[in-house]
Amino acid sequence: MSKRNRAFVLVCLAATLTGLCLTQTSRACEIEWSNPSPTSVFDISLSSLPGSAALGNTFAPAQYQAQNSQNFFDQYDFNAPASTLDAVATAISIGQYGIRDLELQLVSNPGTAQQTVLESWSAPTVLANGAATVSLTMLAPITVTGGNYAIDVRGFALPDGGSYTGAVFAVSPVPLPASLPLLGVALTGLGLALRRKGTGVEFPV
Repeated sequence: MSKRNRAFVLVCLAATLTGLCLTQTSRACEIEWSNPSPTSVFDISLSSLPGSAALGNTFAPAQYQAQNSQNFFDQYDFNAPASTLDAVATAISIGQYGIRDLELQLVSNPGTAQQTVLESWSAPTVLANGAATVSLTMLAPITVTGGNYAIDVRGFALPDGGSYTGAVFAVSPVPLPASLPLLGVALTGLGLALRRKGTGVEFPV
């Protein structure tokens, strides 16, 4: 076995041992996005600590069929004080309804010549539950100095429409290990919210 193949096997084994699902991954690297810039821009408020702001959008049936691969690219602009930020988003697809290949990224100074990508597009974890497929994606906690930022969300709306939901969180600047539980809290809250809505999809919370 070559060194390259051995390294690949070791990576897959490590992912399996840590409970990650690698059977399905984002196809963004295989597709030329027809909308390299945002298709929708939203302003959200995240001025106090601790704080949070909702992310989410709903797409009508066939809304993006005229575009390549029915893609969308939503941008959520906000101003944040010095803080630790993280974000999470989830979407469900059943048949031809839903969202697939859901991804997030974080940028500073959005829409300006100084725009900088702080965290690039995150590939989703894809979980199967009967006829439903759940895409879950998140950004790792990152400490910022304060200023203008944007959470970008992109993915593929299926022909029968679909929606995604999520949130961005901000807390007082803390060391990275101490901020990791925020993601667990966020995922638990999203899972419970979806259960209350009666989606029939069980999240591993």
